[in-house]
Amino acid sequence: MASFRMFLAYLLITGTAEAYAADQPVRSSRLMDDLKSCRGIGDAAQRLACYDSAAAKLEEATAKRDVIIVDREDVRKTKRSLFGLDLPNFSLFGGKADEDKERISQIDAVAKSVREGQYGVWRITLDDGATWETNQPAVRTPRPGSKIRIKAGALSSYLLSIDGAPSVKAHRIN
Repeated sequence: MASFRMFLAYLLITGTAEAYAADQPVRSSRLMDDLKSCRGIGDAAQRLACYDSAAAKLEEATAKRDVIIVDREDVRKTKRSLFGLDLPNFSLFGGKADEDKERISQIDAVAKSVREGQYGVWRITLDDGATWETNQPAVRTPRPGSKIRIKAGALSSYLLSIDGAPSVKAHRIN
């Protein structure tokens, strides 16, 4: 959940939540604009001074956590941690061209804890902290250490398999 909180903090801090909600292009931050503007300065000494100033401001904002910089691996980890949650469709983690190639359609994990509920359904907490619940009795009884595979199904549904057994429908709790 820390990744999700960071994601929300990023949207609030950078002021891009409204742009995403309105499906408008997102403007770059003022700090990045300042850094980019240094390229157009002809005099080398002035350009270097501009870069030094802009880099210092960006470093300070990063230290205060006003700006969070993420790389592709951070994005992949965040996408995986959010798999199965019903969230608005933000394009923060890739535009339409990137959607299909980097879309997560399945995760493999290990059951950390299991609890049987009413009517034979199971609540399974995975090693990454996510909790899933089957919508129907599972074909195989899960145990801590069981290998869990969850695939995205049709119409926002999910299919959960325990130790390679046939899948049953499931939904994410947290």
